[in-house]
Amino acid sequence: MNKRDRDWMLEETIRAYRGLDDDALGVLKEHWPADRIRQEAIATVLAEREVDARVVQQADTEHAWGAPVTVPDKERPSITCPTCGMVSYNHNDIRERYCGHCHQFHDEMP
Repeated sequence: MNKRDRDWMLEETIRAYRGLDDDALGVLKEHWPADRIRQEAIATVLAEREVDARVVQQADTEHAWGAPVTVPDKERPSITCPTCGMVSYNHNDIRERYCGHCHQFHDEMP
């Protein structure tokens, strides 16, 4: 399989697995231990969920205390717009891959 086909298959598998709960991902992980694409997709989805949980927890902490929590930039989840270069730390922007400056989703940008 060439790299382009492998990347496409990985992205499609990730999209499909995003809708599954952690238990279902665990079953898939055990069922296909030698399938690298499936294992990489499962690892990617679980990593995204961990980032989402950290962002939501941070946002809840900021809201509860009324002041931002200082997190080193290396550890703070962010997304950078490929068009304008703006960096966003908003968990919704990260999850939806959205640029608030350009008012566009990254997947829809030219």
